[in-house]
Amino acid sequence: MNLLVVDDDQNYRDLLGEALRLQGHVVYTAADGEEAYHIVETRDIQFVISDIRMPGVNGLELLRSLRLDTRFRDLPFVSISGYIDNRLGSKVIKNPNVDFYLSKPLSLQLLLEVIREKAMGLGVQPA
Repeated sequence: MNLLVVDDDQNYRDLLGEALRLQGHVVYTAADGEEAYHIVETRDIQFVISDIRMPGVNGLELLRSLRLDTRFRDLPFVSISGYIDNRLGSKVIKNPNVDFYLSKPLSLQLLLEVIREKAMGLGVQPA
């Protein structure tokens, strides 16, 4: 699958991207929501994994932009965060547009299961 990993922490973004590449996925990376949206527009992205808290365009704003655009309305989206306060947490949990929420540090195995499950539902052959 073509995956997009969005995180403002370059080390985390690179590490997660490499782990997913080793599982056979094509991985694109972005440092914020604005860069991520541009990648989604110009590449055949099948799945987005995005940090929530980022400077500039954060993960929830990215998600909102994708859901408002009919081209990307159904693009699977996993929200991730290592730090989430009660106010932001309730926004994520109550947001019907969030397909999945995972806490950092991520379990790579759990993330791969989520990707595989969503891919099968879309009729896409996962890596």
